[in-house]
Amino acid sequence: MINKDITIDIEGNEAKLTLYILDSSPELYYEKRPIIVVCPGGGYSMVSDREAEPIAMKLASMGYHVAVLRYSVSPVRYPIALLQLGKVVSYLYENAEQYNIIKEKIAVMGFSAGGHLCALAGALYDCMEDETHRYDDVSARPDKLCLCYPLVSLTEY
Repeated sequence: MINKDITIDIEGNEAKLTLYILDSSPELYYEKRPIIVVCPGGGYSMVSDREAEPIAMKLASMGYHVAVLRYSVSPVRYPIALLQLGKVVSYLYENAEQYNIIKEKIAVMGFSAGGHLCALAGALYDCMEDETHRYDDVSARPDKLCLCYPLVSLTEY
């Protein structure tokens, strides 16, 4: 397994991406695998440990490559975390060959506030680029969304 930490920087706000890339195995008939980017919850005030590595290990045991994004939280505000997630998705598209990722199977999975972030990435991927934030002609669009008890409203009931 490749276990690698990568710093994602948007406007001086650093996020940490941890990759868990499984080895290829002729015995298991895998050359390339899908990858799931996990965005833990935490109410945009912290990033929950219980929804990070434990989830990554469970998904890896099921045969997925996994990446955990510890995105920027308060006092950092929108759209920084969204731009960080977009940069991660485009990074994975760009490096799919290196990491043996199936390019058409880059998914994002988020819990609570992380689910909200993933929903935004699915809905606003084409708005994540501007003059300042370019993804080098590689899409920031995730192929699949898995929203786990997502925050879907920022208003009171």
